[in-house]
Amino acid sequence: MRTPENDQDRCLRYRCRSSSCARCRDVCPLDCIQFSSEPVVNAGVCTGCMMCVAACPVDGMIVSGPPFPTLLPALQALEKPVLGCEEKPGANAHRRVACLGVLSETHLTSLAVLLPHGVQFNAVPCGDCDNSFILPVLKERVAAVASILPREFQARLHIVCNPEDLKFSEHPVDRRTFFRTFGREVVSTAVDLVNARTASSTPARSEKFMPVKRELVNRAAASLPETDRKRLLSRFNHDSHVEETCTRCPRCSAVCPTGALTRLPEESAEILNFEPGLCAGCGVCVDFCPSDSLTLIDPGEKQRSIYGQAILDNSSGGSKERSGMDQTESI
Repeated sequence: MRTPENDQDRCLRYRCRSSSCARCRDVCPLDCIQFSSEPVVNAGVCTGCMMCVAACPVDGMIVSGPPFPTLLPALQALEKPVLGCEEKPGANAHRRVACLGVLSETHLTSLAVLLPHGVQFNAVPCGDCDNSFILPVLKERVAAVASILPREFQARLHIVCNPEDLKFSEHPVDRRTFFRTFGREVVSTAVDLVNARTASSTPARSEKFMPVKRELVNRAAASLPETDRKRLLSRFNHDSHVEETCTRCPRCSAVCPTGALTRLPEESAEILNFEPGLCAGCGVCVDFCPSDSLTLIDPGEKQRSIYGQAILDNSSGGSKERSGMDQTESI
């Protein structure tokens, strides 16, 4: 069994000591993550459910193995792809992840949009697994993703718990189909490998980087028509709000790990430029603001939570959807 590890140069608690992020600890069902300067996993208690990896917005919690984007081309080539768990190597699967609990809403969104034939999750072994508690969580995530996708994508994610319902074939395509698919996908595979290698490498602490989860959302959104893209991004894009008390210091833009925040010139009427398509929603900019002038608005509900505050839907003047679309168009 593999346990998750902490990448200090991506971890918000390590990059910014004033960060209040505790997503990995809060989501852990076994309370096996504690904090010093960064999260520390108790390997003697951890069962490898990988829910902490799914919860981290900046890929600060990682698991060894092939990066997720490298799985997509192989699954795209199959008519009835099956994704399984590495802890159950005897269970049928074309590709495997460390545990199905690692699949966040962003992973599931990319699978639903980018796999033309959908995907089956082989959850048959989950009933006898120490991590069986991830099944209801996975079902909730699938339902949440289905609620924001166009109708033709909603039935592409199948959680299979009954062995008789699993449609698995060792040789799902004939020779001609294989080589046609190979020719079409080889360039995409090469690009994904390069991107995955870049994403999995450890950045310098001052370097900006795009988390894999954010990249997956942007990639899925870019393949959809405008109306559907707008609906999908409404689930994942944050917004920001700057108070007049802002002193134009560079701290928030400097600490932002993705480059979503940049300072504008002194003569500009606006203080900060915010790109929702780059924002991972980590909130480290809010924690690092010395004048408490910056808030980050969560996507979704009419009254949005802002790290202990609340702001009405019209507070951003409707700019969130426009800026989110502009960012996606450039991907």
